[in-house]
Amino acid sequence: MISWFFEGLFYYLALLAFIAGLALYGVSYFAKLLPVIAAYALMMQIGGMVMAVGGGYFVADHKGYERRVAEDKAEIDRLNAEAREKEVQMAQAIKEKTAALRKATNAINQKQSDTFKRIDSGELRFPTSCPVQADSSTGTTGGNSSNGTESERQAVKDIVTIAAEGDIAITRLNACIAQYNNVRETINAGVK
Repeated sequence: MISWFFEGLFYYLALLAFIAGLALYGVSYFAKLLPVIAAYALMMQIGGMVMAVGGGYFVADHKGYERRVAEDKAEIDRLNAEAREKEVQMAQAIKEKTAALRKATNAINQKQSDTFKRIDSGELRFPTSCPVQADSSTGTTGGNSSNGTESERQAVKDIVTIAAEGDIAITRLNACIAQYNNVRETINAGVK
C-alpha cells in the first residue's frame, strides 16, 4: 500500500517537474524583456531543460517499466502454461507405458504359470534319450523314480522361473528406455 503511494507520488512529482521545466523554459524567453530578471534568463532556460528532460525521462521510464513488467508477466504465464501442458503429456505417456508394462508382465507371468501346469502334467520334461545303449542283459538298478521325476520337474520349473524373470527384467528395461526417450523428446521439442 505504502509502496504504491510513493510510486505514484514520485510519478506525479516527475510529471510536475516535466511540466514546470517546460513552463520555466517558456517563461525564460519573456524574462529577457524584464531587466530585473533578464540576467537569469539563461539559467532559467538551462534549469527548465534539465527539469523537463529529467521529469520526462522518469515518466517515460516509469511507464516503460510497467509495460515491460506486464510483458514479462504475460510471457511467464505463457511459458508456465506450456510447461503444465508438457507435464500432462508426459504424465499421460508414462501412464500408458506403465499400463503396457503391467500388461506385458502379466502376460509373462501367465505364460510362466501355463508352463508350470505343463510341467506338472508331465508334458514338459528333460529328454531321457541317451546315445549310449546299455546292455540288455544287465539288470536295472532299484531306485525311487518318483523322486527323480520330482527333482526333474523342480529343475525345469527353476529354469522356467529364471527365464521368466529375465523376460520381465528385459521388458522393464525396454519400458524404462521408452519412457526416457519419450520424456526427452517432449522436453527437447520446446527447446530451440
